[in-house]
Amino acid sequence: MSVFDIAVTLLLAVVIIALAVRGTRELAKMKTATDDYIQCETLARQLQSGSDYLVAFTDRENPGQSIFKDADQALYQVKQNGRHGCGFY
Repeated sequence: MSVFDIAVTLLLAVVIIALAVRGTRELAKMKTATDDYIQCETLARQLQSGSDYLVAFTDRENPGQSIFKDADQALYQVKQNGRHGCGFY
């Protein structure tokens, strides 16, 4: 074995270790991003469930089928002011 072979081997070892460290960091970032995404989806489902409840709420004694028309009209009015909003109808 020559000094050149040893130097190349050491250089390759350093490069492989550097790539492994970088890969480990990237994997940790991906895990964090995935966990954040899962938490966001869970919260979005909870928000959707809560908003469905709020849209369905009415103060009429016998709303019948008109509750869906009222909810649609209320949704349309809120969307006129922007995508993310709330309002009373």
